[in-house]
Amino acid sequence: MKPVFLFLLLLTAALGQGCSSFKPRMPRPITVPCGVSKDEFIRTTTQLLQQSGYQIAEADAGIGKVQGNHVPVYTGLGENLQVNGPYVFEANYAGDNIIVNVFVVLREQNGRVKVLRTLDETGNTSENDKRYFAPVLNGLRQLCGK
Repeated sequence: MKPVFLFLLLLTAALGQGCSSFKPRMPRPITVPCGVSKDEFIRTTTQLLQQSGYQIAEADAGIGKVQGNHVPVYTGLGENLQVNGPYVFEANYAGDNIIVNVFVVLREQNGRVKVLRTLDETGNTSENDKRYFAPVLNGLRQLCGK
C-alpha cells in the first residue's frame, strides 16, 4: 500500500471512531425523585428559574412542564471572550419524579432553535455551565426533600 493511502485510511478510521462516540445533542435527563403536587412543582420551579435569571417561556400545569430561557452571558475581553449559554432549562412533572433537561442552544435569525449541547451534573459539563442551572436543581431537591 502507498503511504498516503494508508495515512488516509487510518485518519478516516480515527475520525469515524471519534465522531461516532461523541453525541453532544443526545438528551441527558436529570431525574429528581419527588412527591409534591403538580401545582407546587410548577410554582416552585417557576420561582427558582426566575431567581436564577431565566425568563419563563412555558409554565403549563395541565401537562406539568416548565421551561425557562437564559440569555448568553459574555465574560472576558478580546481573545479571552467566553460565552456561557444561551440556556434552556426544561422540567417535566412525571408523578414521583421531576425530569430535567438542560441545553445550550443557538437561536438562528429565522427564529429556529438549534441544540448545540446537552448538559448534566457529570464531569462532562463544565463548572461554568453548571453554575447557571445547579441552583435550580438544588432548589428542586430541597423542595422534594432529597
